[in-house]
Amino acid sequence: MNKEVKNIVGLLNQNTTEIHSCKSRVDKAEELAKILEANGFDFIDMGLSRHVFASKNKSIVVKLEVNEEDNDFNQNQQEVENWLSCPSKAKKYLLPILAYAEDYSWLVMPYCPDVAWDDYAGFEGKLMRNNIYYKDFGHSNVGMYGERMVIRDYGYGNSKEWILVK
Repeated sequence: MNKEVKNIVGLLNQNTTEIHSCKSRVDKAEELAKILEANGFDFIDMGLSRHVFASKNKSIVVKLEVNEEDNDFNQNQQEVENWLSCPSKAKKYLLPILAYAEDYSWLVMPYCPDVAWDDYAGFEGKLMRNNIYYKDFGHSNVGMYGERMVIRDYGYGNSKEWILVK
């Protein structure tokens, strides 16, 4: 874990009164967002149940879980479980998770910029030629990690359902 990741993990793991007193995931996410913004992170995207913040230098992102507890779905938890249980043949096509909270309220990943539509279509074909089938495949779920195209959002369904390796 590099210094930047260690620093943000330390900040997010603070046991402040504000965070400790949060009664819901949404309240906790709001408090964590304040910590991120106070430390130079910018809100860059939102999805079904998460808000995404990027460091100023665009090297890492933090995904905050904002789904209410009465909905059992926790996208961060699912993404972590998918990362940990994914078959090695398919794992090389996933953006790595660098750190995550025990309660899955946040996770840290490398920053992964968008890809062009033409490149995205070629990537889907590459996965299929390698007998890897991704259930929730979409252009917004794919990005560039260094020189590799990867799936950067894979927190939907468990890995046995969403990635089939034949």
